[in-house]
Amino acid sequence: MSEEKEVFARQIREGRQKAEASDLGYPEVKLTEDDVYIVTGANTGIGYEVAKNIARMGAKVILACRNMTKAEKAIQQMQMEYEKSFEESSRSGEPITLNVVKMELDLSSFDSTMKFIETFKAQYSNLKGLICNAGVVTTERELTKDGNEIMFQVNFLSQFVLNLHFLPLLLKNGNDSRITLVSSDSYIEGAIEFDNMNCEKQFLSTFNVYGKSKLCQVMSTYWLSRHLKNKSVTITACNPGFIQTQMTAALDMLNPYMDQTLSPEVGAKTVIKAATSPEYKGQTALFFDNCQPIPTTDYARDEKLQEKLIQYVMGILKPYLPKNLEDYIEC
Repeated sequence: MSEEKEVFARQIREGRQKAEASDLGYPEVKLTEDDVYIVTGANTGIGYEVAKNIARMGAKVILACRNMTKAEKAIQQMQMEYEKSFEESSRSGEPITLNVVKMELDLSSFDSTMKFIETFKAQYSNLKGLICNAGVVTTERELTKDGNEIMFQVNFLSQFVLNLHFLPLLLKNGNDSRITLVSSDSYIEGAIEFDNMNCEKQFLSTFNVYGKSKLCQVMSTYWLSRHLKNKSVTITACNPGFIQTQMTAALDMLNPYMDQTLSPEVGAKTVIKAATSPEYKGQTALFFDNCQPIPTTDYARDEKLQEKLIQYVMGILKPYLPKNLEDYIEC
């Protein structure tokens, strides 16, 4: 086994041990249909569980997904599971229909991302929570039609566009609104190399390139939290753990570790707590692991590197940035 894979295997084992030793859970928050949440990649895995359980709390949840057929099937499955839970618990006085709707979003395309933003804004005037869960992992260099390495764009760039465009709606909500980025402890394996952000020089490894995309997420959490003029929006990142999902199952290289995976239900708990728990109202720039905030690396917290990264990213995203960005961001 290579040194890199040995490190990865150790992280998986340690992560599972911590999860098994932790009291994983989140408070049941009472939400209403006026509390609108967006969950990207919500048709399967962690996103599915996050969307279902936040909707179960009473919120209206937008399933932002690339495949509308799969999104519709997910909605039907959520409703079946919700109705079954009523039968098993004999609950009464609660809505028997989850308030979930689908909306198309392909994060590998800036055009699709902008169309989603415009469609959402045309239908909704406020937003309580943006949960950026969708992600992708590949074993070789692959470019999007926008010319970016696909993990860099899907896992970070397009999500950053969502963050910037939805900040005014989150600020307008004015009642503990949040951005929650589903990251990974793999960010530790990433490094910022500005002459190789799209793997122009080389595709070092899946672990490194995926880790870089997640590192960018974590660093953007700190940058946004620091540069927001109005600090009422809470911005956090979290590590759900090594989860059994379609994404991990599709990679042969991960087969030796699949017996160490956690269920999507377990992984979702950390995300839901970061996105909804009243305990963390107003506590921004946190990184959650096993339902608790933990410190990140000095490298991820390097403010000079964060500034340089976002300056670089703003150059890439210039055609897609909000025109009034300086109204709420100190650029």
